[in-house]
Amino acid sequence: MKKIILLSLISLFVISCSSDKNSGGGGGGNVVETNDFNRKAMLTHWANDIIIPSFEAYDSSVEELNNKVNAFNNDVNTANLVALRKALTDTYMQWQTVAFYEVGPAVTNNLRAFTNTYPTNVTKIKENIDNDDYRLTSYSQTTQQGLPAMDYLINGIAQGDNAIVDVYKGEAGAKNRKYLVALANRLKDLSSHVITTWKSSYKDTFINNNGSSSTASVDLIANAYMLYYEAYMRNGKVRFPSGATLGDNAFPNKVESLYNPELSLPLLVKSLESMQNFFNGRLSSSQSEGLGFKQYLDKYNEVKKGDDIAAKINKAFDNSIAKAKEMKNQGTLYNLLQTNREEVIQLHDIINSNVINLKTDMFQALNIQVTYVDGDGD
Repeated sequence: MKKIILLSLISLFVISCSSDKNSGGGGGGNVVETNDFNRKAMLTHWANDIIIPSFEAYDSSVEELNNKVNAFNNDVNTANLVALRKALTDTYMQWQTVAFYEVGPAVTNNLRAFTNTYPTNVTKIKENIDNDDYRLTSYSQTTQQGLPAMDYLINGIAQGDNAIVDVYKGEAGAKNRKYLVALANRLKDLSSHVITTWKSSYKDTFINNNGSSSTASVDLIANAYMLYYEAYMRNGKVRFPSGATLGDNAFPNKVESLYNPELSLPLLVKSLESMQNFFNGRLSSSQSEGLGFKQYLDKYNEVKKGDDIAAKINKAFDNSIAKAKEMKNQGTLYNLLQTNREEVIQLHDIINSNVINLKTDMFQALNIQVTYVDGDGD
């Protein structure tokens, strides 16, 4: 009987009496007809009101970054460097709102790997610049491009704004300018391909793939979301720099935005807020909740009369965001890793506490199969 109730909640437009989804952690058996939750309506809301607007905003920020790179390339001065740095910061922040939508064109374009693989490889960046021969579409070039590489070129290539400007001046700086322009163009090409494909064809594919199999859109998004939470948000932003599971050593050089460390914690906060907003079916926290995982779980809880899974998830998000903001007032993540590592590990543990709520409780309630391996044993 429990399986019948469970499957009734995760079926879209169910007019048949049975479902046969094979899932390592899910269920099977008879399905009760229900129109109470509509997967296609949720996918439509996600595509039209959250995902596409997020990619549009990110694409606009990349366009502005390109404009500032070109302005700096044409007139190398401190004012243009400062404007370029602000544009990079804005793009970094906007990236946090789309990084977990690794489905469809984001997958085919390897968007995340080419956009935000860090730590960046300074040695190989210098080799690319010196050789003046680089193929940025090659997967072997992921550590030499994207936002982390631009962070190095704009913030870390020399000490102080005047010294950075000098690196780009005249004939001696021509190769550096050329590489900076190439990286900006590459980001724009990737972003344009993804948003164009979403709007021209993939949106319909995404919405109409409204079944309940492991290859259906809800399952694909859920797995992309959860993979990002574990491997890229928790691990990349906090676990790996803090060495939380690796003994007594921290690795501050692994923080995101290494050469502008004041940005590391704001990026984490933005990532957490964006993931929570998507969970609640909205683009931003100023909007009302819409169709999404929370509403799906609310319907499940209405029938099951068990723990309020959605409330537990939101509480853990709230705690994580509050802790990250508290730490932001204490200093940069880079410095805290060297002076107060325990504080960072506490943040890691709070973020990690939501994994069981999302990956176990939510996935089981919605009968979603975990199709990825995070590789860290939890």
